[in-house]
Amino acid sequence: MVNKSINNARRPGQVRQNKSSRFRNNNSIPNPPEWSPNKIQTIKQRYQVSTAVTNRSIGAPNLLDSLFTATDATSGYRTLVGAKILSVKIWAANSMSTPNSYIAVEWASTNSSVGSNSVTHSDIALGMTNIAHVSSTPPKGSYGEMWLTNVDYEVFNVTCPAGSILDVTYQGSYITDEPAASVQRGVLSAIPGTYYVSSLDCDNATPVIIPIGVNTI
Repeated sequence: MVNKSINNARRPGQVRQNKSSRFRNNNSIPNPPEWSPNKIQTIKQRYQVSTAVTNRSIGAPNLLDSLFTATDATSGYRTLVGAKILSVKIWAANSMSTPNSYIAVEWASTNSSVGSNSVTHSDIALGMTNIAHVSSTPPKGSYGEMWLTNVDYEVFNVTCPAGSILDVTYQGSYITDEPAASVQRGVLSAIPGTYYVSSLDCDNATPVIIPIGVNTI
């Protein structure tokens, strides 16, 4: 009777083969997995409104100019090459000066044939204890649901009283192999080498949607 355990034993000098072919080439060397050079991060920034705004326009350049490093007192380079909005939230309370605080986020549409060229999410505060609150995500068919590049069109606009709080959450794609891009907004009295967060409405002559807790000019 043949002893099968002896016949199946590895002979001296024999190399045991790895029969798994997954992620391997003909030389049995593991292949590298798929990889993307894109660096994408989810960013959440809080803003406070210093002066009441009505239909204050926010475009793609506003988001791309939102993060930059100053190169001298009047210029700087962008950090992002693209952005994709995830949500916009607003809170506002009533006060003696604004007894009926109304807030709204209006998203610009890419398709005017649907019957309206925008979608608006709004709320109004009732009394002195119930605050107005809007939690809005880009609707289907709006510019906001797409990756935004340096194209100058309105993505959304906001209406809210002074003192309102805005949270904007978006995905930012960092510049990797693209050429350096200068900020388009006006820069004044910047400190070279300093990392800044711009006002959300930085393309306006008088920005009023101011970032909280960061270096800003």
